[in-house]
Amino acid sequence: MDLNRLINMIINKLMGRVVNTAIDKGFDLASNRGRPSVAASAEAAPVDERTPAERKQAQDAKKLAQRAKKAQRAARKLM
Repeated sequence: MDLNRLINMIINKLMGRVVNTAIDKGFDLASNRGRPSVAASAEAAPVDERTPAERKQAQDAKKLAQRAKKAQRAARKLM
């Protein structure tokens, strides 16, 4: 294996992780309708200003994203 191929493999692994992290952050941001998540806020005592319906919708969106990730992993294993 030559050095160029080895470097490409490492870069592809790193870029895959960066893209997956960005997608996760995007799903979290979208599920909270553009508001930062309560866990991610730097305030000492975070206050969740969402209504119960918005909270449920955010939880449902996160669950949907998790199912999509699982389906994606299963599809990769089959190919």
